[in-house]
Amino acid sequence: MNDKSESKLEASIGFSRKWDAREAGREVAESAIKRLSKPPSFFLLFSTIHYKDHGGFQELLDGVWDVLPEGTPLIGGTIAGFVNNYGCYTRGATALAVSYPDMAGPGCGGRRGGHHEPAGHSAIRLGGPVCRVGAVAQVRN
Repeated sequence: MNDKSESKLEASIGFSRKWDAREAGREVAESAIKRLSKPPSFFLLFSTIHYKDHGGFQELLDGVWDVLPEGTPLIGGTIAGFVNNYGCYTRGATALAVSYPDMAGPGCGGRRGGHHEPAGHSAIRLGGPVCRVGAVAQVRN
């Protein structure tokens, strides 16, 4: 990259330990994307299983979708615990938001040849066949 006007890769970690699933979804998404200068190219979300009994996983996702820009590819699932820059936890949610203009392949909400190619609902295409990953693989258009 010789041109200083070109965008660079950005990545940011989000985190929540709120008990309410919807509130946790909002907080994990907000804390991840607030440090990016551009909308995320994709979003990785991981939560512990306890949200099943504290609003449900759909509520967690709905909270995330309350914040994420429309059409953002989201992949993730449940985990037993996690380590991030905030610490080591056995309850909560963590996320990675990544922004890079040419990172996404066809069907991942990326731009190729000057036109937008949105991903399909409930699956992410990563430059090839449709991949279904873990408990969560969604794009809302």
